[in-house]
Amino acid sequence: MQAAALDSFAWAGLLGRRPEADISPVAIPGLLSDSTEVRRAAARALRACGVPNEAAPRLRRLLAGDRAAAVRAEAASALGSVARSPVTVRALTAALRDKDRWVRACAADALARLGATRAAIPALVAALRVPATAPLVRKTLDELGPVARRAMEPALEHLRCRLAALLRKATGSAKDDLSSIFFEPPIEVEIRQVLSALGPDAAPQLPELLESRAALDSIIDMPTAFERTGAPGAKTILRVLREANRWSVRERAASVLGAFSAQAALVIPGLVEAVQKDANAKVRAAAARSLAQIAKLGW
Repeated sequence: MQAAALDSFAWAGLLGRRPEADISPVAIPGLLSDSTEVRRAAARALRACGVPNEAAPRLRRLLAGDRAAAVRAEAASALGSVARSPVTVRALTAALRDKDRWVRACAADALARLGATRAAIPALVAALRVPATAPLVRKTLDELGPVARRAMEPALEHLRCRLAALLRKATGSAKDDLSSIFFEPPIEVEIRQVLSALGPDAAPQLPELLESRAALDSIIDMPTAFERTGAPGAKTILRVLREANRWSVRERAASVLGAFSAQAALVIPGLVEAVQKDANAKVRAAAARSLAQIAKLGW
C-alpha cells in the first residue's frame, strides 16, 4: 500500500503535478523500509517531487549497498537532483562500476545532470567504453574540457572500432538472410548507442553506414543518433547526397538529413539542390520530405 502511494506521488511529479503537501515525512522513512518495493518507490518519489538535503545520505547508502538493482538505480537517479557536493559526486562516480547496467546508466545520467569533476574522469572514461552508458557520459566528459578529451581518446577509438564491427556484422546478417533487413534489438540498440556516444567523431564512418541498407534501417527511426554527429556529420552526409553513384544511397542520405534541424542552415541548400537537380525521383522525394520535416520542427 505504501509503495503504491509513493508511486502515485512519483507519477504526479513526473507529469508536472507535484503534490501540495511535503512528501518527505513519508518518502524519507521509506528509504529504510524492509520492503524492496517501498525503498524503490520512495527514491522515485523523491526524484520526481524534489530531494531534500537530509535525504541525500540515505540515498547514497542505498546506491552503495542495496541488494536490489532497481533500488540502486532509483537512488542514483534521485541523487542527480540533490545539491551538488563532493561526496555525492564520488558516490555516483563509484556507481559507474556497478555490476548492473541500468544502475551504471542512471549514475551516468545523474552525473550529467549534477556535473562531474576532473576526479571523475577515469571512471567516466571507463563508462564511455560501455555502449549502454557511453551516450550519457560523453556529454559530461565534453564539459570537462581538454583534459577529459585527451583522456577519452582511447575510449573513442574503441567505440569507432566497435561501430565498424557492428556495421560489418549488420551487412553480413543481411547477406545471410535476404528476407529481412532488421536485427535483434541488442544489435540495433548498440549501433544507436555507439553512434550517439561518438557524436561528431562518427562522421568519417557515416558513408559506410549509408552504404549499408541493413545497418541504416536498424537506426533510421532514431534521428537523435544522427543529430548528435553535428555539423561534421551533416557535411559528410551532404557529400554522400551529392556524390554517391547509387540512387539508393543518395535516397538514404536525403532521408537522414531530415534529422539535422539544428544544422538547418547547413543542410537546407543541399536538400533544395537535390529536389531540383537529382536525376532520381525517389531521391527528390526523400529530400522534399526532409525539408518538410525540418520546417515542421520550427526552423
